Amino acid sequence: MAKPGKALKQSAKSIERLSRKTAKRIEDAQAAIDGNTYDAHQFAKDVAGQTFDAWGTIFDLLGAARETPPAAFFDILVTGGGGNAGPATATVNLLDTFQNLNQFAKTPLNSGNNAIAVGAIVLTNANQTPNAPIDDLKIDVTIPNNQAVGLYQGFISSGSTVQVTLNVNVHL
Repeated sequence: MAKPGKALKQSAKSIERLSRKTAKRIEDAQAAIDGNTYDAHQFAKDVAGQTFDAWGTIFDLLGAARETPPAAFFDILVTGGGGNAGPATATVNLLDTFQNLNQFAKTPLNSGNNAIAVGAIVLTNANQTPNAPIDDLKIDVTIPNNQAVGLYQGFISSGSTVQVTLNVNVHL
């Protein structure tokens, strides 16, 4: 079981993230209302976004005492033709805080004899504030449209510690 201090920190981060997203959503809605451009479609998007954010916070709170790293799940539809599919995006709440993206190492995503190269995985700080510590990691995966169908797995580590497990479902 995680140390109580770490569980408390994870819970506080999750609540802070929900508060930040809610404040941004309200600010954007007020600007749209003032500009007379807020409509039912945007209202539905805001309600759905707030609902998903709230559920994410609940799951984070329930899992705050976890010792296992978070998992990111991606579902990518390929056509078998040329070009690329994606990006598929996921944001994970890290167990620890990091100062820069250079602290992370990516592995290829493997499925039997098939692999997705590490270059297909792009990591960014979910917090767009310059020089902000990395608490939430945004992960984008882009693959060729002719990638073999399968469930690909890999991970992101820091030193010898796995920080995120990656699961990519590639299907037609």
